[in-house]
Amino acid sequence: MRRHAPVWQAPWGDVYLTGYDLVSSSLANRKLSHVPPADVMADSDSAIRDWLIYQEGSAHAALRQALQQPFVGKGMPALRLIVAETIEDLMGDSGLSGTTEVVAAFTRAVPERVICRLLGVPDQDMPMVRAWSGSIRALLDTGFDDAFGGANSADEMSCYFVEHLRHLLAAGRMPPLLTGLAGLVDALG
Repeated sequence: MRRHAPVWQAPWGDVYLTGYDLVSSSLANRKLSHVPPADVMADSDSAIRDWLIYQEGSAHAALRQALQQPFVGKGMPALRLIVAETIEDLMGDSGLSGTTEVVAAFTRAVPERVICRLLGVPDQDMPMVRAWSGSIRALLDTGFDDAFGGANSADEMSCYFVEHLRHLLAAGRMPPLLTGLAGLVDALG
């Protein structure tokens, strides 16, 4: 395929690049930037414009460094404990008896609970976080066509989520594992 079709557009519109050199040059081309159009992102209240993936250079590096903190060094043993406790809780909550569909029961619940715990989100707030993350996930799955404006848009849900995290931080609910994120949240406004 690389020899005959180095670039292929699927019937559904996605474009696939099959050669390393072509991918590398495309990633460096500002015309093919992953950053959403400026007119869409001009709204100063947009939480999406602050996402790591839409940052360039030093802003991207600073965000990435703060976000990877729990997953490196001393954060790993604490993370292991959080994952183990989460799985224990889910196993107890599920009332396992007989046959259980493990994939359906745990593939969303484990990462959801671990991430919420890392962010200091109380269990009772999980339904809100689930709704927000569903809207945000839809944005990532479908592109930016319907991301902005209107009730329950991905941008609106992202704003709610960020505001909730700011509230938890202000209330001292951010776990010690994520202390580096406090300055990050402040820096993002």
